[in-house]
Amino acid sequence: MLSFAALILGFILLTTSSRWFVDGAIAIGKRFRLSELFIGIAIIAVGTSLPELAVNLTAAGRGFGELAAANILGSNIANLLLIIGAAALIRPINAEPKRIRTGLPLTILATLLVIVLASHPIFGLSGAAALGWADGLILIIIFAAFTFYTYRKERLPPPEEPEVLASTRRAVAAVALGGIGLAVSANVIVNSATALAAALGVSQTLIGETIVALGTSLPELAAGITAARRNAADLLIGNIVGSNVFNLLVVLGASSIMTDIPFNGRATANALIAGASAALLWGVLALHHKLRGIIHPHYVIERAYGAVLVSCYVAYLAFAAWQG
Repeated sequence: MLSFAALILGFILLTTSSRWFVDGAIAIGKRFRLSELFIGIAIIAVGTSLPELAVNLTAAGRGFGELAAANILGSNIANLLLIIGAAALIRPINAEPKRIRTGLPLTILATLLVIVLASHPIFGLSGAAALGWADGLILIIIFAAFTFYTYRKERLPPPEEPEVLASTRRAVAAVALGGIGLAVSANVIVNSATALAAALGVSQTLIGETIVALGTSLPELAAGITAARRNAADLLIGNIVGSNVFNLLVVLGASSIMTDIPFNGRATANALIAGASAALLWGVLALHHKLRGIIHPHYVIERAYGAVLVSCYVAYLAFAAWQG
């Protein structure tokens, strides 16, 4: 019970710290005339993925590689199924086709890249199925190139009138305080999660892909619900796509530089489920869009489809519990 209570308190501090960091980062981003899409992909997505980064680096530093892999893959599945589904239940999502055609294939490619690198013995330090330091460098370099390309493509022209923005000093303070809170809460979560796994007699993988993954996905869930209420589809899709890509390329990349991340059959299955979720979402939306024709120029994620996505996530949790 003490471990579970500490886990809940850690998630509360994690979510609060992430919100401070994101708010400060958005204010700074607007001063550099970044578009809403780029803010969603490179600032909000990175900010909402900081919980995964903090937890994974802490877990990797302590040699808990299985927990690190399970957290990332479980979080990506939650992003695609639970968060998009929950947002669609609040309000149908009307997304521009080019966002879907770019974002979801990118997520699938990043997932496949991780699987290929993890299964290729030439990159693993031990020769086993794992992500080693060389794989981590490759993943981080690819993300840096993607971010630079998006920045060049999405930067806005200088505004005609100066915008009223939050104080830069206040924004920097929010980022700093958020970063400190993330580091502290990550240590609390890793300690309590490993203690909880030992007390319940279950694997770190099961705890990582369910409880920890859900907890670290709370910022994405909050950002997704807010974007849905404001009818900001680009911000929502950009956040989910950017968060998933950041998780796969940067969080797993940085974690594997610190320690080998084992990629056993269960981790591969989770990666395939994450890739299949993105492919299913992309395929159904494309078919729905084609059937509607020119009258509806946007990809529409309706409430019924949102309910299906949430149901799929519940089924995944049941599958993970059965495996564990």
